[in-house]
Amino acid sequence: DTYEGTDNPNTPLDDRKHTTIDESSIVKYWDYTFLVRRYTKDHFQSGHRAFFEGGINIRDARSIRSERETTIGATTTSDTKPIVPDRKMGRGLVGGIGAQFIDDFGVKLVPEFRYTRWIQPTFDNLSTTSRKNQFEAIVSITF
Repeated sequence: DTYEGTDNPNTPLDDRKHTTIDESSIVKYWDYTFLVRRYTKDHFQSGHRAFFEGGINIRDARSIRSERETTIGATTTSDTKPIVPDRKMGRGLVGGIGAQFIDDFGVKLVPEFRYTRWIQPTFDNLSTTSRKNQFEAIVSITF
């Protein structure tokens, strides 16, 4: 909602020009994460091990779709022009912790928690703002 002009204090109604914009957007993100892990045990030692990880995350915004209704006074117009991101490729710093559990057959269960702080968010304007903090819980099963 935006109001333009000045309100006449001698009238009971608001005399300013009132504009309302309702917007809905859908974006597909592709995240590319590059990490370095430091384990608490050497790779050739048997048993379970914990790890710490850190690196960068690059986010690519694709397939942006938007629907927008603009109401000025009693007139409503609609359009489907996609919103424009501030940057198509956002960057962030990643840190995480986890553990690696290995059974007798070599199957590995790897739970981990990651935190990403987006330094360059994809969207950063009045109508659309990207979150700066991202938490993830990941469980991998490898063999």
